[in-house]
Amino acid sequence: MYINLKQLMSVAFLSVIGISACGGGGSSSTVDTPATIDSDNASKMVEVVASVAMGFDEFAGFVDLTESNLLSDVSNPDALAIATKVGLSRLDGATVKSILIQPETALCAVSGSVTVWGHIAAPDSLTAGDAISIDSDMCDDGDDEIADGLIAMTIVSFQGDIYTSEFLLGVDMIFANFMVTESGETTALNGDIGVTLDMRTPAMATITVFGDSFTSSGMGKTQSISHFSNTYTADFSELPAARTFKSRGTVVSSEFVGTVTYQTPVNFEASGENDPHTGQLLVTGANNATLRLIAIDNINIQIDADYEGDEIVDETLNMTWAEIEK
Repeated sequence: MYINLKQLMSVAFLSVIGISACGGGGSSSTVDTPATIDSDNASKMVEVVASVAMGFDEFAGFVDLTESNLLSDVSNPDALAIATKVGLSRLDGATVKSILIQPETALCAVSGSVTVWGHIAAPDSLTAGDAISIDSDMCDDGDDEIADGLIAMTIVSFQGDIYTSEFLLGVDMIFANFMVTESGETTALNGDIGVTLDMRTPAMATITVFGDSFTSSGMGKTQSISHFSNTYTADFSELPAARTFKSRGTVVSSEFVGTVTYQTPVNFEASGENDPHTGQLLVTGANNATLRLIAIDNINIQIDADYEGDEIVDETLNMTWAEIEK
């Protein structure tokens, strides 16, 4: 499987698409104050946290690594997906090979521009310390999407050969007030994201997405995650691919008041593009109150709610994956 430099960079962007996904509006959250979990907000809280923690669209983009064109299926309307298209459309082979310290500006199809600069030590490979910055200035390519703001990307580690499918890639990215306007709605992205992609074992791939703080705001909502880490593993030696997933972090969302932490005490497992058939997600709020999402199968889930924090289930909610992925 051949993967070129542009494709490697697209992995970093595709792998973070899911973490900005959320829906609806709501009141502002109180930062650093643990959220009260009760029967009124339990289902909404699970919906929001599961979307952040599991990033349902993240792994779909990762699995596309097996396709010849990683960008062919980037149709998710989320702001990060649009950032992917806007930024990476400028990183064709000629541009990547000529990236130096001096900025190069290209006009967008309708209006605005994108400026790319940085340094790549070896144009046909990747080296720790390679850096690329993509600064969009109200870039409109005629797709009902306008991008504005900076994405800075630094290669922190690389082992292997980009002309084979066996390598280890580490990338750090910073989104600095990167704003995307689509159909009149603007979403702003701020924060840091690190990505490590390990494909050194034949037919196996592991990707970890992590960071200290990342915020998405728009459409009347603001959502932040901090001290987060999501790790995915896929085994392509069997079809459909066997996938595992684990996650941890803290969420602040305008969908509820206060902060909650999350972790996966039992790793999620899934087959192909199906939802997980086993695994658990534990959400913890004020006074050790918890919501435990349990995968019954790839369609049904169970949520055990402990509102008192005494490790006694006060309520059980029976839902489906589809209900919390909406």
